[in-house]
Amino acid sequence: MASNVIIPLGLDKENLDQKLVFVIERHGSHACFMLSSLISLGLQSEAAILLLSLHHREKHYEKICSRLGINLTLEKQRGRFVGCYPDMHNAAGETMKTVLKRTFLKLKNDLETLKKLKNRVFLIVDDISDLLLVGCELRDVTIFAQSCRSLMGEGVTLVLGSHMSKEDKQQHILFEMFRRLSDIALEIHAFESMRTFNGALRIMRKKMQAGVVKISSDFHHFKITDNRIVLFSPGFTF
Repeated sequence: MASNVIIPLGLDKENLDQKLVFVIERHGSHACFMLSSLISLGLQSEAAILLLSLHHREKHYEKICSRLGINLTLEKQRGRFVGCYPDMHNAAGETMKTVLKRTFLKLKNDLETLKKLKNRVFLIVDDISDLLLVGCELRDVTIFAQSCRSLMGEGVTLVLGSHMSKEDKQQHILFEMFRRLSDIALEIHAFESMRTFNGALRIMRKKMQAGVVKISSDFHHFKITDNRIVLFSPGFTF
């Protein structure tokens, strides 16, 4: 199923080393298929996965990855997958700044350990905007996200997941900031009518050509069934 997403988007041919991939889930849509596909891409490219989940628990990723033929328990035993699932609601009286600092230090240590074992690591944060929901200030969320970005050394790909509602100004600020900073941005949109397809996916790429940043954009529709995801061009009927 991951190849049905990765190959049409051309991500299988993309050099993602030291790049920021930003996955944005628009209100009413679901981007978990994109994140699980990126986990699959990382494992297939012999990279280790370091996942910081602020949105789901471990069982969620085990379930969605099993649909792609990935056994996360086995990958953990092989040292190719490390998951971090902090409970931001139970901070035992600590300030959110303290919790974020401790979480970042754990990420940094886990990343250093994985880099000693593997040449490449996908650092995935799902999802950064959830920190706003647990009471973190926008400034602290931005600093935490930028700290994660500072970990993008050689052999590291950073995947930042986020969601956005038009009515939430803070979510919109995060979206605009990381869309500009990202090398690849993937926007997942939902449609009001689900009769023919489930939504749309736009991929934007930034490349340096002759000292000038060039931005390219492609647009796809997608349909999710029980066992597969199909991407197709607008105007086609699935």
